[in-house]
Amino acid sequence: MNRRMNLFILVFVALVLTLILQSQVQAQGRVSLTIGAPPTTSPVYAYFVGIAKSVKSVYPDIETTVTECQGAVDITKRLRQGLVDFGNSTSDQLYESRKGTGPYKDKPWDGLRLLWSYDYLPCQWIVTKTSGVKFANELTDKVFNPGGKGGAIVTVTQDVFNLLGIKPKYYTASQPDAIEAMANRRIMGTAKMGPVPDSFVMQVAASNPIEVIGLTEAEMKRVLKEFPYLMEYKISKGAYPGTQEAKIVTVITSSTATKALPQEVGYKLFKAMWEGGKTHWQAAYPSSANTDVPALTFKASDFLHAGAVQYLKEKGYDVPKHLIPPEYKN
Repeated sequence: MNRRMNLFILVFVALVLTLILQSQVQAQGRVSLTIGAPPTTSPVYAYFVGIAKSVKSVYPDIETTVTECQGAVDITKRLRQGLVDFGNSTSDQLYESRKGTGPYKDKPWDGLRLLWSYDYLPCQWIVTKTSGVKFANELTDKVFNPGGKGGAIVTVTQDVFNLLGIKPKYYTASQPDAIEAMANRRIMGTAKMGPVPDSFVMQVAASNPIEVIGLTEAEMKRVLKEFPYLMEYKISKGAYPGTQEAKIVTVITSSTATKALPQEVGYKLFKAMWEGGKTHWQAAYPSSANTDVPALTFKASDFLHAGAVQYLKEKGYDVPKHLIPPEYKN
């Protein structure tokens, strides 16, 4: 009996100590956040590692863990499910999540909130040089990987191709598997959403000469009219060894959270990213080092996070009314 009583007392004391510790952590303002990032093969993964360092350098009380996900679609779904606190998403995913289309068909949700935008991510369609293909409309009946499984590039590629009547034989694969399939000539081409030049595309080109393909003028007009979250982007001739100039589409990529993330936390994340911790992500993601983040953020069509609004207003920016969420508090 005494043993049981002693065990009960020990368990009770442990529980009390745990509650005290939790209350102390909360009192000190400590926060633990999970960041959803794309595969490690993507330069965007390095960006979010840089963001984690930025936050830690300014706010040591905010603990962040970078989690590797499949891509923007996977991350956006995890945001909707509350499995990550913030992470990478793109303008097309925010639009389709809100509307309940694409990967979120018949499940519209307006709970996503944009923390900040940081870059354009062109949708790069590449094929083997020996294929002789010059435009995307030549891919019908060709074996083509629409992008790494779980990435936003898959949705964009298929939406654009379906609109234009382009019907490849789609080959579903992860990014590493797509590289191998291209090297072994089991597929004619693949797709990647990322900065130009992109490290993934360079890996593909290292084992097999490539060509970059795009849309015609008429096709581009149709696409931009149908998909308001896309913009035109031109890949310059020679962007990759021996490649042509190509007109493709691009999305804006962003650090995205949900309205469940407290306003004060969102404020701190933006401040750490744009002020004291800026050098960390600039070093990790140099292609966007000189981006005017507030200006690019204002190109959004979805609500900003309340913390982002607070920070931007504090710094004297005139935040467009249509970007201010209903939960924002002065």
